[in-house]
Amino acid sequence: HPYTLGLLRSIPRLEEEPGSELYAIRGSIPGIADIPKGCRFHPRCPYAMDRCRHEEPALLDTGGGHRAACWLDGLPEEAAI
Repeated sequence: HPYTLGLLRSIPRLEEEPGSELYAIRGSIPGIADIPKGCRFHPRCPYAMDRCRHEEPALLDTGGGHRAACWLDGLPEEAAI
């Protein structure tokens, strides 16, 4: 899921050069009165599609007690951590 990927990328790594800039999810969390239509994460998602802007994805069981709501079938290979 793109949000989870963003969180995992933001974890500091020992192999990184000291003082390296940490990854940050772009944008800001919307206020409760400004929740976007469609997927709530689409304004900040680098993989957002037109569908994400108009339709809210269902919360699906992804196994192991985890759930996600996303229209992506999978992330591009370059998204690997």
